[in-house]
Amino acid sequence: MTAPDIPRVLRAWRAAGAHVNFGEPADEALVARAQSGLGFPLPQEVQDLWAAADGMSLASGDLVLHPLVGPEHRGVTTASRQLREWDWPVPEELLVLGDNGAEEVIGVWVVPEARRTLVVMMGSPSGEPDLAVLGTSLGGFLAAWSAFFLPLGDPGADPAIADCLAELGAPAPLTSPDDEEHFLRLLAWASPDLPDPRPDPYERPLSPAELSRLAQQP
Repeated sequence: MTAPDIPRVLRAWRAAGAHVNFGEPADEALVARAQSGLGFPLPQEVQDLWAAADGMSLASGDLVLHPLVGPEHRGVTTASRQLREWDWPVPEELLVLGDNGAEEVIGVWVVPEARRTLVVMMGSPSGEPDLAVLGTSLGGFLAAWSAFFLPLGDPGADPAIADCLAELGAPAPLTSPDDEEHFLRLLAWASPDLPDPRPDPYERPLSPAELSRLAQQP
């Protein structure tokens, strides 16, 4: 099976039913307004996802993606800037898309001549940005993240979750579904070219220069 992409993730999320909450689709005018406000074009995968859902969240709360335009830090066009105003050392290249429902934010690395849409997690603020790559495509990251976290919620036995996982084509856990090794295996399945097979923004952070080089690699 080919690597997960945005259309497959959307099909899987729709199969999950009430376990995934969708915003209304963003029309071309809204996407253009967002790009104008940012001053650069959104990566194609971001455009494709937000054209289907202007913001989304897993019912478990483990992933929230902001609408393109939202209040303060709850909008793709404003989140990075707002976090900088709150003294988070968010690099200019990191476009914050949402968060994991905890202390970390999730975004994409936007640089000229990028060949891949690196999905980057940034840890809670410290002196330097704590950055790790969780996916080398947005579709891959979302597939791995959904395959791990959706079954862990209270309704994990719901047949809709099984339908979602089947649509994704995700590997089954070898041991416990909440085992860290299963999470890492899912990341590797969805992004075989992940630069660090055990990404950790705190223990092994990548520098902005390293991320820019990785984004521009074929």
